[in-house]
Amino acid sequence: MIHINIEKAAENAEDLRKKLNLSQVLKDSLIILKPESRNFFRKVIFLVIEIFFAWKMVTQKETVVLTKDVFEVFISILVALIAIVFTGYAFFQALINDKLLITLLSVDDEKGNLSGTNKYFAEVMVFQMTCTVIDLLIVVFAIIVPNDWCAFENELINEVISGILLLAVLHCNIESIWEMKSFIFNVFQLFNLHAYARIKELKDNNDND
Repeated sequence: MIHINIEKAAENAEDLRKKLNLSQVLKDSLIILKPESRNFFRKVIFLVIEIFFAWKMVTQKETVVLTKDVFEVFISILVALIAIVFTGYAFFQALINDKLLITLLSVDDEKGNLSGTNKYFAEVMVFQMTCTVIDLLIVVFAIIVPNDWCAFENELINEVISGILLLAVLHCNIESIWEMKSFIFNVFQLFNLHAYARIKELKDNNDND
């Protein structure tokens, strides 16, 4: 149960005054890539799948064309997800009333209060936008260079280096898309809090009548 505490809300509200620059938010957003005990098994499974796809891509004759096609798909997905995150957050902000504002600021959990939630949304959007820009650069590069382009004469060196680079970008994209799971859960929790704050307000009004 979340208890509304004006003093605690005022104390946590001080965090909202902290100034964060874009580079700091981007740096903090990299925690999305951090393996933890709760997601270690899932990350290993994803990594195995990503290694398989990266290897298949670099061993194809049309690697450049295939890379362009794959990252065009990622761009389409990420642009849609960024729009969803922005719209969802804007919609939630429109629902915030005084009671909900105090409720969110009263939460002791740094990630669960309003300041942490604001920062989380910013991190998700910045990380997804960064992935989108990287994907766009890869697609433009793949369009410019010839279909049989190679950085080195040695085929093995080409496959190893391009495979590692593709694996890194694939991993960032997959993790960025998977993070929508946490976003959806957070929005679900926020709407639950909105309902709780609204019922609390109606109950208080009823008691005062």
